[in-house]
Amino acid sequence: MIGLFLLILMITPIQAQAEEKSLQNFIFISPVTEIVYSRNSPAFGAGLMIGAGDDVSIGLKAVYFIDLESVHALEMGAFIRFYLFGTNNAEGLFVQLNGGAVVFTREEAVNLPTDIGTASVFLTVGWRFHFGQRFFVEPVVRAGTPFLLGAGVSAGVRL
Repeated sequence: MIGLFLLILMITPIQAQAEEKSLQNFIFISPVTEIVYSRNSPAFGAGLMIGAGDDVSIGLKAVYFIDLESVHALEMGAFIRFYLFGTNNAEGLFVQLNGGAVVFTREEAVNLPTDIGTASVFLTVGWRFHFGQRFFVEPVVRAGTPFLLGAGVSAGVRL
């Protein structure tokens, strides 16, 4: 028993020295987006994205939008992101497929059920610019349903 304890004690420092300390690609992103949910006015929103992965990332996203008239929307869902080009993992051009639900609130009368909520599927294209090893900014454009077009900028940190 003492021999096993001494063996573990001797091996542990060797394994700890062999490990490299590197950044994991676990990200927190704060997106700020302008999007067209209604024909009359654009909507502006902000939220939170959490994801993980290197060349391919997966994660969750929630963004709240307010337009200049009466529509408010909460967009919730999951995403999968593919980095196309870049010198390192998780930088450069990316394409992101998003899916989930959008819940609407309106100040006017609504037609059930589509005015309350609907499925949301859209494609996002963007570019990740790194500032140091941990921080980054991502300008993006997106198109899909139930909105037409959107554009925005996200800022985030890699852990």
